[in-house]
Amino acid sequence: MPSEFGTFGISGTNASGRYRSRVAIGYQKDFEILNGSTLGLEIDVQSIEEDNSAVSGKFFAIFSQMIPCVRSIYSVGFDRASDYKRTGLCLSTGACIDLGRMDLDMAISWRSRSRAGFSFPDPNLDNIDDSGTYYNIGLNWKL
Repeated sequence: MPSEFGTFGISGTNASGRYRSRVAIGYQKDFEILNGSTLGLEIDVQSIEEDNSAVSGKFFAIFSQMIPCVRSIYSVGFDRASDYKRTGLCLSTGACIDLGRMDLDMAISWRSRSRAGFSFPDPNLDNIDDSGTYYNIGLNWKL
């Protein structure tokens, strides 16, 4: 829902045998003072009907063409699973390169998480803390 104050969005789904119920809310605004760059926020709540819902969120910034034909993207967020012991942290950065009729998207993100489970070799541990680094690349063709 665009307006002079920015763009708002909301989406949701009911629970089924394969999916958890969820509601997501987002907001973003373009700032002319930042050369048309965008700042935004997203919040996602899963398993709404349960006592301990999973929640995630992120704040992001898309900086327009600080280098000609390149938009840089940054975000920081959190991820709290429904069986959490600690809230995880998410950091990412990326770029979108305008190649004329195509866009090349590249990103790297790091995520920590905490989840219930058992670890090898000590079955008495009931929580696992780990992290991962993810690399993404995509090519979009403009029709």
